[in-house]
Amino acid sequence: MVAEVELGKGGAPATNGNGTIKEEEKPKVEYAEHTWSYEELESKLAIKLDTAQLSKSSGLTVADAKKRLEENGPNALTPPPVTPWFLALLAKFLDPFMILLEIAAVLCFILFATNKKAPDNIINLYIGIVLVVVVCLTSFLSYYQEGQSAKVMNSFKGMMSENARVRRGGKEADVPSEDLVLGDLVIIESGKRVPADLRIILSDSLKVENSSFTGEPEPVELQLDQTDDEALHSKNLAFNSAMVVEGNGIGVVVRTGDNTMIGSIASLVGVTKGGKSTLEAEVVGFVHFITKFAVASALVFYAIALIKTCAFKIGGECNYIKTFIDVFIVVLIANVPEGLPATVTSCLTVCAQNLAKRHVFVKRLDCVETLGSCTVVASDKTGTLTQNKMTVSHLWVDGRTRTTEFITREGNVNQWGSFNEIVIAGSLCNMCKYEVDQTAPAVVPNTIDRSQYTLRGNSNATMNSYTLSRRPTSVVGPTGSQMTYQGTLARRQSNAQGQGPKSTILNPSFFDGAAALEAGTAHTDAAAGAAAGDAALPSNMAALPNIVRQLSGVSGQGTVGRNSQASTGRNSTAGQGGTVGKNQGTFNRLVQGTFGRLSGASALTMAEAPARIVVGNPSDKAVFTFCNLFKEIDETREEYPQLYIIPFNSRLKWMKTIHKPPPTKADQRRLVILKGAPEIVLKSCTHHLLKGQEVPIDAEYTKRFEEVYKEIAGQGERVLGFARKYLSLTDFPPSVDDNYKEIEDKVPHEGFTFVGLISLIDPPKNGVPDAVIRCKNAGIRVMMITGDHPLTAEAIAKKVNIIRDYSMRQDIALETGEVPEEITEDRIGAAVILCKELENYTEDDWNVLLDKPELVFARASPQDKLEICRHLRARDEVVAMTGDGVNDSPALKNADIGIAMGIGGTEVAKSAANVVLMDDDFCSIVNGIEEGRVLFDNLTKTIAYTLTHLLPELVAVLINICFTIPPGMSSLMILSIDLLSEQPPAISFAWEKSESNVMDRPPRNRKVDRLVRPSMLSYAYVQAGLIEAAACLLAYFVVFWTNGVMPTDLFQFGVNEDFTVTSSGIILTLDEQTRIVNMAMTAFYATLILCQFVHVFVIKTRFVPMLEHGIFNNSMMNYGVMVELGIMIAIIFIPSLNTAFSANGDQPFEFFLFFLVGGALLIGWGELRKFLIRTYPTSGFANAFAF
Repeated sequence: MVAEVELGKGGAPATNGNGTIKEEEKPKVEYAEHTWSYEELESKLAIKLDTAQLSKSSGLTVADAKKRLEENGPNALTPPPVTPWFLALLAKFLDPFMILLEIAAVLCFILFATNKKAPDNIINLYIGIVLVVVVCLTSFLSYYQEGQSAKVMNSFKGMMSENARVRRGGKEADVPSEDLVLGDLVIIESGKRVPADLRIILSDSLKVENSSFTGEPEPVELQLDQTDDEALHSKNLAFNSAMVVEGNGIGVVVRTGDNTMIGSIASLVGVTKGGKSTLEAEVVGFVHFITKFAVASALVFYAIALIKTCAFKIGGECNYIKTFIDVFIVVLIANVPEGLPATVTSCLTVCAQNLAKRHVFVKRLDCVETLGSCTVVASDKTGTLTQNKMTVSHLWVDGRTRTTEFITREGNVNQWGSFNEIVIAGSLCNMCKYEVDQTAPAVVPNTIDRSQYTLRGNSNATMNSYTLSRRPTSVVGPTGSQMTYQGTLARRQSNAQGQGPKSTILNPSFFDGAAALEAGTAHTDAAAGAAAGDAALPSNMAALPNIVRQLSGVSGQGTVGRNSQASTGRNSTAGQGGTVGKNQGTFNRLVQGTFGRLSGASALTMAEAPARIVVGNPSDKAVFTFCNLFKEIDETREEYPQLYIIPFNSRLKWMKTIHKPPPTKADQRRLVILKGAPEIVLKSCTHHLLKGQEVPIDAEYTKRFEEVYKEIAGQGERVLGFARKYLSLTDFPPSVDDNYKEIEDKVPHEGFTFVGLISLIDPPKNGVPDAVIRCKNAGIRVMMITGDHPLTAEAIAKKVNIIRDYSMRQDIALETGEVPEEITEDRIGAAVILCKELENYTEDDWNVLLDKPELVFARASPQDKLEICRHLRARDEVVAMTGDGVNDSPALKNADIGIAMGIGGTEVAKSAANVVLMDDDFCSIVNGIEEGRVLFDNLTKTIAYTLTHLLPELVAVLINICFTIPPGMSSLMILSIDLLSEQPPAISFAWEKSESNVMDRPPRNRKVDRLVRPSMLSYAYVQAGLIEAAACLLAYFVVFWTNGVMPTDLFQFGVNEDFTVTSSGIILTLDEQTRIVNMAMTAFYATLILCQFVHVFVIKTRFVPMLEHGIFNNSMMNYGVMVELGIMIAIIFIPSLNTAFSANGDQPFEFFLFFLVGGALLIGWGELRKFLIRTYPTSGFANAFAF
């Protein structure tokens, strides 16, 4: 009934309850690759390794890799056997409801074949045919809708395909994992999934989780040498699909596809089958309940009818077959909502389509219903609530705070003694690196006149990647002093304009100017620019930052020095006077390689280097970009080669690198750079830099540090602290340069010198503040769980409305003048909690804390996230937890709904999550919650609508069984309603739009507010069902009354010839009695259909008024009711067809208007019920009548 789509290319092995492979089913495969020497690796895989420096191996050539892929096929597991379409279709025919109808159809055909002499035998054939047609239509529709749902989900699966980083021909590139071949060199790193079976040749603290293979929960640190005779336990192999939880390394592909360890497991133990979700279990439970009830009630009423006719001779002849058709079959079908399977599948399909439009991928579609009932959303900050586009905003060095705008405007940064030190620290203690931008357009070679300059290095920039790569060298200014390039430009331009630039190169708006430059090419020479200043600029460039305008070569003396020669674009030339020719290149082409370091002698043709981009996390990117403006990153790293790195750890909150100093430097002590949370870094320091000199840290400095930190973090900026330390040559001589991994614990973590602070700004995403308000209106608490400082977290929380409606402790203290410590917890509605404090919390403390409506958790570790999730779930909260890192996976698995980021999330997080946001946007979470609520709403409405007509149908049968009066409808009429006319309107609820208050209601209680609950059954059977039954009986009896037959005359009516009407003495023949009965049944039938026509619009909303929501805004429902009315008209008025259904269309029109009474009551009661529920949502009435 539910389309289930799982991530991954192959099936999972059979597992124990803890998710590990059963011992008896572990693969028994021959595996020798872990025993091979490097020479054997080379010979067996036909590759060449640099055995002296394995990390420098160039890998296969691109051509060789392509050839091997063609020969050996893709690196993909053979997919599990796909159920043939005919078996999937057959499964729809085996649905419990369909089986009931199929049994009834077979019985009808048997009765028709064995009772050919019976006068009404043809009805058995009609009923059997109708049942077969309905079963086929319903099954085909369910099959089609499930296919559509799977199609949508598979489109997401394609978007989630994984890439692997390989080295081919000495160059690194990302390729689809399916394209890996034997012998490929694969670079693996933390957060990624191992894409094939690898023999490890380089390991830098590389750890993988092999629990799915070995059952061992602890990560395994991989090594280069064989550690066990059994491949599964040898630590020099990394297996396909294992998760890398720490470190990085390089491996050689030794097995791909089905030959991998996971491929062997899949072929040996097959695929496990997932259990039922909550929604599926509820639907299946309802199906079983209604099926048992239908069979039991049909048997009871069939027995009553036989006893009455056969034992007591009341109500006609004793006919087992006719009674079976008229009672058992009719009662059975009347109790079964045959369209429910198709309706549920349709709802899920429409939900999948809506989620696709909203960038939300769920691994199981019915999990979205759980998302719709969540009560708490625990969200990360960076990338989810904020844009994850960080830029450097402030620096604190030498005891002074400077903005980046001031720094770029001031220019001569060499005057600040410690500035170069923080630039060096930011360049070295940074995980970012350059990579070739494969998407950049090709650029033809330029010709440069090098009569004065020689190209030493190419400068490239990619504006849309939000980075600059290289900057030109320092130049000599007019006064002879050496100044930084951008400083010179900024100062000259500032003198020309009389003011500094209003924006800086670090501001995102800087990059918005690229499009403007692309649209209009400058045709201004340098001499004219020098005279006219900005007057010579195109209008679309006048407002650009100075550095951009100078790089574009159109702003006066802002070229690379006076009388300098440089190419400023394609096909451009420059003479000794600095004249820039026409046909000047546009900005994008300029930044792709025109500027370089120039010195030396004659003209040359330059083949421009490909454009590069910076890859790494957003924080490092921002620092990388900033530092690159003042000293080229590549040069800095060449001067200070990295000896060892300890990557950032979310628990310790710092990163450390060790470097070898330049050989020209007299002091050869190894340099250690520490970067991390400022308060953590400061604890490791005993000195601080002041104008380049190391000064002991005293109380005054610590106080100033705290003031600055508080001020900057209070603006919502992320702050990083930098420190340095020189290692003693006695304890750490050059001889240990290659052994820092082994002596990592001996490297001191104290005695550092604090260099300064760099703050980064990451603005909230557009729409997030409104989305948070929507969650609050929906009764959902939004909590922020972040690794940032409490002040930064608080500032962002207030910007995005997480902290908005309640007061924090300090707010109350400011308003009332009270001492903060004396304010009781019950008065505090909002709090920012430092997660370190949670270690000492008791259960009572947790309860007090989690009672607060607005919470932010700062300096949180993955373990903290897990503890927060556990305590929330212990309070029966339905928790949606976001995460993107490796260590977030435990919390994602523990939450009711784990939500991973599709762009910035690791493969580990995506694997652990139920939901993946394809755009990493918090707003998409809110959209998913809304879709989950709409899904549950529409299923509830369609069941309530379908069950309502069952009571009138039962009444139509029971008046004949219990009182021996003509039935309210014929058997075929009842079947036509259940199997034909009611199906289109019921299925159309899948396309019903959300009610306006769907995100203004509190979340449903999953233990109480079930899909089918007493209040719904009360509405369907006692309220709306009773109204429709009463209207139908009114029409039924009025028809008899207008023909002179009173209710007391109906006993035995239509059974015997020449019936005498007691009240009037009129004698009616059997044909006349049949005509009147058919008229009455037609009125009953038409009234029920038309009442349901009205009811479908009443039940469109559960809470909102009909007119406010819209009556005819669901086109599928409009088509559905038209089909319903068309079927009714055909059955009543088409000759022969009306005869078969015992209908009579030749009667007064007013007999068809009784639905107005029932419709008016349905509308009146429905709207009154909704009004009272909206007005008194917590009253006993709402609890009893809301569903």
